[in-house]
Amino acid sequence: MNEFAADVLASVSTVAADGSEIGPTREFTVPLGLVQTAWCRNGHSPSRDYEEDVSMRLLVPDDLTEDCDDGRRYVDGQAPAHERYREEARTIIDCIERFADVTPPPVVLYDGPLVPSFANTFAPEIRDAYYREPMSMVLAASQHHGVPVVGYTAGSGSTNLAKLLRRRYPDALGDRPFVADSRIFDPFIDHWGDRSQLFSNRQDGAVDALTTQYRGEAYDFWDDVLFAYLNIPGGDALDRVELPGWVLRDDQAEYVFDVVRAEAGVGRGYPEILQQADANAVLDTGAKNRFLALVQEFADEHDLPIEWDAKALSKERRRR
Repeated sequence: MNEFAADVLASVSTVAADGSEIGPTREFTVPLGLVQTAWCRNGHSPSRDYEEDVSMRLLVPDDLTEDCDDGRRYVDGQAPAHERYREEARTIIDCIERFADVTPPPVVLYDGPLVPSFANTFAPEIRDAYYREPMSMVLAASQHHGVPVVGYTAGSGSTNLAKLLRRRYPDALGDRPFVADSRIFDPFIDHWGDRSQLFSNRQDGAVDALTTQYRGEAYDFWDDVLFAYLNIPGGDALDRVELPGWVLRDDQAEYVFDVVRAEAGVGRGYPEILQQADANAVLDTGAKNRFLALVQEFADEHDLPIEWDAKALSKERRRR
């Protein structure tokens, strides 16, 4: 496996981005938050061609609150996660544009699906502005610049194939519970790195909504996001790999899968480049404490009305 990975990745750039968030804070009398995004590129060359960077964005009350029907505003506890998803997408687009001229084409790995079906439960304005439009722009940038982007989900529990089979054989399957796709494929995938064939993702309206304008061109991905299942031991189920359809049309699919296999081999079950991006992006308890201290210091220095909430301060004192 190590020899395979070294051969495949030699002089190939892999790129990943990830994010983390803090907030909304309950410690102050006003809600604040922070989103941190990190990206890294490994050129896999003898000259140690490696780059990385981290960016932060402060979330102010306007970012973290929503209007109520009675004219008041309430704190939206999910707002930092929404902002994080959009910032991750922007970071991936920046990386695609930054490394578009690298040869051979870099492979950009994203931790999660390329079709944000999970956002269907959000309000339409949140779902569209923070999830569907950003991911549409990621897919458009990928196709425009010819840089493959891969959505990687470890141990996927998706049931696309099971739903397809029920639709095709309703009398035979009836209303039986859906089985995860990885369980259906498991008997047919024996060796490390084996994969299923590629399928077109037509799961729900989230795919139909993946349309956008990028650099003066219109893009529509309603039938142009593909997925397959990959056998990378180390988890309880097969991993799901998603990629835009142009990668298959340009005969780059096997190149991309080999790069993903190699990265997962180096990472002993999970792509190494994704592990590095996650490590760079994470905001732990220590980071939150430093953030709170910096906010208080800034507020004191500039005489801003940001004070500790009495209840939160009381809890903090009791826990010391």
